[in-house]
Amino acid sequence: MDWNDFAEPDEDHVRGRVLRFLVTRELRRARRAMTMVELIERIEGYGFVVRGRASKTISDSLRWEIAKGRVVRVSRGVYRYGSAPQSTTRRIDRLCLAALDWIVAITRTNLSHPVTNQTEYVPKPWDDYRWLWRT
Repeated sequence: MDWNDFAEPDEDHVRGRVLRFLVTRELRRARRAMTMVELIERIEGYGFVVRGRASKTISDSLRWEIAKGRVVRVSRGVYRYGSAPQSTTRRIDRLCLAALDWIVAITRTNLSHPVTNQTEYVPKPWDDYRWLWRT
């Protein structure tokens, strides 16, 4: 797996482990069951873009979390947080905060330079998180 699988350079698309963790974190923070529409609104509210049909992309990515017991599918399009060890929730929070910092940095630097009309590339902060490979 390549760390560039998380997002395309200079784009705000989110996928893979980062998407799974963002959705899992939102479900844990909500402390209630959430519909797919609510999850999409939360993720897009942070500034991320989910490629393709967002509901399908998110539900597909949640399969792993459901298998691990971190997310429970209540009914069609409705999910709630399951359970996870505290160490796992810390890893999830750490990666999510890094992703949120990154999207803020991308948003701030996507303003083009007044003379050169170029945007600056902001490296993804989770590039250094090698410990996440086994999550």
